[in-house]
Amino acid sequence: MLIFSIILYFFSILCTIGTNIGMLRLVKKIDDDCFRAEIKCKEIEGPVRLSLKKTLFFYPLHKNIVWSIVNRTIKNLNHENILSFDPSLEEKDKLILISEDICFTLDEYLHRRHDKIHLTEQLIKGIKYLHDMKIAIHPFSKKNIYVNSSGVLKICFFDKSMNNMSSFVNANTEFNKLNGINHYGEKEFVDQIWSLGCILTEIFCHVYCFRKILIEDENFRDLQHQINTERIPDDSLINTINLKIRKLISEKIINKDIIELIMTCLDFVPNARPRAAELLKHFQELKTTNRLMNIN
Repeated sequence: MLIFSIILYFFSILCTIGTNIGMLRLVKKIDDDCFRAEIKCKEIEGPVRLSLKKTLFFYPLHKNIVWSIVNRTIKNLNHENILSFDPSLEEKDKLILISEDICFTLDEYLHRRHDKIHLTEQLIKGIKYLHDMKIAIHPFSKKNIYVNSSGVLKICFFDKSMNNMSSFVNANTEFNKLNGINHYGEKEFVDQIWSLGCILTEIFCHVYCFRKILIEDENFRDLQHQINTERIPDDSLINTINLKIRKLISEKIINKDIIELIMTCLDFVPNARPRAAELLKHFQELKTTNRLMNIN
């Protein structure tokens, strides 16, 4: 805690990257609100690397909710693939957190040499753990994912988290409507599996390979409207879009089992998507039976 306090004390005074005063050095800007820092102090031999993340308070209610999320939810999570935080400083409209050391955003890491199978397994393990804890990230995207210097994937979440075991926010508050903090529901889990499928296409295809379909295809917009209005989706529309997505993915991925795994996550019927536990079990079966060999 002494290290954390020293880092945050300096960071509250100097929030610009590259500042070097005394024992603190901000090493790298990881993304818009996350920095990598190095600190030296007499109590510890050698420099220590940690990461700093800041979030804004929009008004007093937000401040109370953010603190509650950290203290009642995030601090109780313990998993290798979930980024751990320790809140130490509140400064006017900011809460500055420290986390274990992270080096890369997922985007940045995918441009480096990496093991797609190992990365995918870590991602699914992290999602399963959160779902087991009755937590869903909203929204969930590759922007929530970091990687440390050892190649360990870390899922990060903060003020967009949902937890049905917590009583820190009333589901009917105006803040809740504005900021997406809500009580957990099954819908959030299946929505997150869709998002997982989108992230997997970027891991294995290197690009968001069906962006053009999602944005420009009238059939997709019609289908999305049916789903959003809770109408029974038209089978012909589903088949049309699925064929286009499968074709695009197949142009980038050789392994048929990976294609099928991604397609199950991208099922347009939410209840037909696998749950995280099922997905992890299936993926590990593919891995142990050597069916994940042809990965390009």
